[in-house]
Amino acid sequence: MGFPILEKKTTKKLNPGDLTALNNLGSAYGLTGNFSRSLETFRKSYAVDSTNRQTLYYLAITYQNVRDTANARLFTNKYRKLIGNISR
Repeated sequence: MGFPILEKKTTKKLNPGDLTALNNLGSAYGLTGNFSRSLETFRKSYAVDSTNRQTLYYLAITYQNVRDTANARLFTNKYRKLIGNISR
């Protein structure tokens, strides 16, 4: 299942660095069970901004969904560390 409007919004011609569009697209893929496309999209978002809380959270959850415990733990820890730094 594709998401043409969100996919078009994140193409190189428009704005490949739109974190909101990338995270929304990754979430949509995840909701439909397409975890490989979801991870691919969240990784693009992570490449744009490796400190984005939403991206870190979604990567942790998606890795957990594909039973990649090591990466799920890695991104959970990055998320927790970032949240801890923000709340202090």
